[in-house]
Amino acid sequence: MFGELRRQYARRSRHLVLAGYPTPNGPLHLGHIAGPFLRGDVLRRYLRSRGHDALAVGTSDSWESNILFTAAKEGRDPMVVAGDYQGRITAALADFGVVQDDYLDVHAAPHRAEHRRYSDALVHALHAEGRLRLRAERLWFDAAAGRPLVGCWLSGKCPKCAAPATGNSCEECGTWFGPTDLREPAPRAVPGLRPGQGAGAPPRGTLSAVTVTSAFAAPAAGMRAERCAERIGQVDTYLPIVEEYQRWNPAGIRLTYPIGWGVPWPLAGPDHGSVHYSYGTGLVAASKVIGDFAASRHGVPNPMSAGSDVITVAAGGLDAVMPWLVLLGLTTRGLDFRPFDFFLFNQFLDLHGAKFSTSRRHTIWVGDYVAAGLDVDCARLYLASLSPLTKSQDFRCDTFARFAAGWAERLDRVVADRSAALVDGPPATPAEAPGAVEALAAQDRCLRLPVTDPAAAVGVLGDWVDRLAASGGDAGGRPHDPGTAWSQLWTLAVLAAPLAPGWAGRLWAALGLAGDPDVHTTSGEACWRPGRYTGLRPPAEAAVRFLMDNPSLGGYPDAPTPSDAKAVPQ
Repeated sequence: MFGELRRQYARRSRHLVLAGYPTPNGPLHLGHIAGPFLRGDVLRRYLRSRGHDALAVGTSDSWESNILFTAAKEGRDPMVVAGDYQGRITAALADFGVVQDDYLDVHAAPHRAEHRRYSDALVHALHAEGRLRLRAERLWFDAAAGRPLVGCWLSGKCPKCAAPATGNSCEECGTWFGPTDLREPAPRAVPGLRPGQGAGAPPRGTLSAVTVTSAFAAPAAGMRAERCAERIGQVDTYLPIVEEYQRWNPAGIRLTYPIGWGVPWPLAGPDHGSVHYSYGTGLVAASKVIGDFAASRHGVPNPMSAGSDVITVAAGGLDAVMPWLVLLGLTTRGLDFRPFDFFLFNQFLDLHGAKFSTSRRHTIWVGDYVAAGLDVDCARLYLASLSPLTKSQDFRCDTFARFAAGWAERLDRVVADRSAALVDGPPATPAEAPGAVEALAAQDRCLRLPVTDPAAAVGVLGDWVDRLAASGGDAGGRPHDPGTAWSQLWTLAVLAAPLAPGWAGRLWAALGLAGDPDVHTTSGEACWRPGRYTGLRPPAEAAVRFLMDNPSLGGYPDAPTPSDAKAVPQ
């Protein structure tokens, strides 16, 4: 069995995973984790469990306009806001077992200068190819605040689905459109500020207009629908968004925003404080910075340069489909930039039937969950089972509690049953585990690119647990063969590693193995070290519901002291 697996997984490849591109304007909640962060981490851990080199290098969208809105709301400088929340985001990811081998800050040296250099270089390359277009566009204008209404300052309804939307994208249907396409446009009010202080909010229908010169790019051929389809999973769900983008953006790919905060535009033409659009040139520049860093720090061929053999993957939510796919349209001969090979997209996770909402405090913060001492692997397994690849899913506290308790009982039962043969039996050599090779192959089909379906992987893990449980117990008084029992638990650890890494690591250590579970690591002796294994700790429903009803540790000014976390029911 082990020789067959070593031969099967002998071919190794290199991967770079960028899971999410979060705006550092607030803390992370479980809905954030359930999307690109968990999916990217499951992919990275799966690849490493098969012997591949897989790096996770991340960054934040630190020039995104919503940072300005949060800064106005909190009365802080935008740079301070971005730095503060980036730190909280990286801490939350680490606490939830979402590994980031490196997480870069494009506001800090040396990445800030590199990010601007690549932003400008792309503009000059597009200009040299004759693909840069200047267009005079009429935008709504907030006279009280003295600024065009774009980005975080503009609210209304999506022109396609009529859902509430901000700026020029819709989180409900994923459509990207022009700033003046919003229905019922109005300045977005900043809580606690009066009109004239930057809050805006004059009556709808009383807006004035201003003419602004903006820059756009003619997209490269790589952004055609058929080219995009080659790089994404769940094509039927996400490819229509590409077609909608072309309908709503006839001028091409937006490159500037007249918002006055960001990376300055390098050429004459665009006015009103125009800066690089963070979802256009800004995202190309961020990708290039990540590629340079991966090459210099980890010694791999620059993943974002032509000719590199590193397989690159980016993951994002429904509202990030077009920002990522726009990269395919921003390739030029004048800038050595290779877009990502694969893109993983997902829908959003609801909480008890409604969207996670910071403003309505309808959320469960990652910081709250971790501070309460609740089991992270239980949450990872449940969130993976809900993975919203093609439609929204609903997190419910009661369902989560039952799910976690059921998994904890099932896993403990099969571990106790198989480990008994190792404790009481004579020394043995690891032996064939019937069905193990097939189970690992089933996981391969679930997690290979560009499918990467964590929910299906939970199903494969559950099938293996059920297989062991069905043949468990000392039926007929015959104990398990120690070598087979060890190999069955070895397979269980490898299957669980991408989903519940903490639990899988403890099982791996109890089997006498070092490092993280992977198919290339075995042992010459089937042993069991019981002191190294502990099971899952399923949270009580009351504990999780308390966090939903009392969201306080996620990073807001009224966050309680650490001692207040003791009030969470256990």
